[in-house]
Amino acid sequence: MVGEDEMMGLAIELFTNLFQSVMFAGFLYLFFDKPQDKLKRLVPFLVAVFLLFANATYLTLGGSYVGEEWYFIDSLIAILILLVYSCVFLRGKWYLKVIMTIVDFGVNTIISYTFGFFVTVVTSVPLEEAFSQSASYRYICIVVVNLTTALFLWLVLSFGSKKTKLSNGSEIMTFAVIPVLCIVIMYCNFFAYQVSEFNPEILPYLLTICFVMVSIAVITGIMLVRISKANEMKTEYLLTVQREKLYEDSIMASHEQIEKISCIKHETKNKMSSIKKLIMEQNTDEAVELCDITLDNLKTTYTPITTNNPVLNAIVNVELEKTSSAGIDFSVNISDTLSKLPSADTISLVGNLCDNAIEYLVTQPKELRKMKLHIRSHLNFYIITCSNKISSSVLESNPDLSTTKEDKESHGKGMSILKEIAQTHNGDATYTEEDGYLAVSVVLDCTE
Repeated sequence: MVGEDEMMGLAIELFTNLFQSVMFAGFLYLFFDKPQDKLKRLVPFLVAVFLLFANATYLTLGGSYVGEEWYFIDSLIAILILLVYSCVFLRGKWYLKVIMTIVDFGVNTIISYTFGFFVTVVTSVPLEEAFSQSASYRYICIVVVNLTTALFLWLVLSFGSKKTKLSNGSEIMTFAVIPVLCIVIMYCNFFAYQVSEFNPEILPYLLTICFVMVSIAVITGIMLVRISKANEMKTEYLLTVQREKLYEDSIMASHEQIEKISCIKHETKNKMSSIKKLIMEQNTDEAVELCDITLDNLKTTYTPITTNNPVLNAIVNVELEKTSSAGIDFSVNISDTLSKLPSADTISLVGNLCDNAIEYLVTQPKELRKMKLHIRSHLNFYIITCSNKISSSVLESNPDLSTTKEDKESHGKGMSILKEIAQTHNGDATYTEEDGYLAVSVVLDCTE
């Protein structure tokens, strides 16, 4: 029976060594860029795992032949193997490779010593004494420490590679709350086993509880990830439909504008000939009147906006067509094309800013129908400002710029959308009145 226990202990030690070898080398493999060739990816990884496993196993089996002064030699060799593997066979900045190698191996060391110290302080029983009382207790310690290390390295990998930003509730639950809950469940079962004074009869029940609870947590996390991906796909689909509609409107507006320009070109040619004839006949009053008519016709035609951002071009040109049809004097000043801003946010911001102004101006006399759009950047921020002429103070009677329409469920979402987008990009939406204009500004952080 003693021989079977020794074999069981040796098997667990070897499996632990293999698990740690795969975990340490796998962390660096996933964190850094790999070579393009699959063979160059796989062979160095397997060699690194084998060397780590051989190092740990040699010192495990031959520990009695190694002097106490070499107690930490396995850690130094393991770090050297990981350092060579990352620096030679993985792609990335050299100093980051050194740092992440130390983090990779150091996390396990820190967790192991912290775990041992914490258990000793809480239970007042040294780990060595607890190990001598129960072999299963030692195995549970190994499982708890290594799973804690694996979860922590997974979190470092998720955040360090910028795959996770905790930008929504699903990501917070999946990548922060659930891993912490798994660790808490493991530790609670661990201490419950110790409180029972290593009762072997309670151990299967504790392991079952731990397995079931962790499985539920993991399954919940997987489901949340899938739901999040499904929502992203739905959002992307809706965005694609929105883009198609936007480009369709832009193309129709451009087509209508081309037709207008052709007509105006033809009319202007005829009117210029008439003006020339009137001047030659010294009918200056009629010539001036005909010039005014020609200028008014030209004012109704806008020049399409052309930047290096096709989405911005499309939405601004659609708004230009709207203002032209409504007889609104619309001036546009673009010094930054919002290239770092997602297309959906560009459409929503510019569209809502302009539509709110247009909705107000169409109710005003023609002499007040003036609006301006200014898009620029300052330091690390985008600043989008839309201002429109007002007949009287709007903020005095409506300080929140809420809708005045009866159907508040279908209207009045513009300002809330602007504020929501601004908060998403660590910015803000503000509105002021100055010189007879109402200005709504959205400031966004463009360093993301």
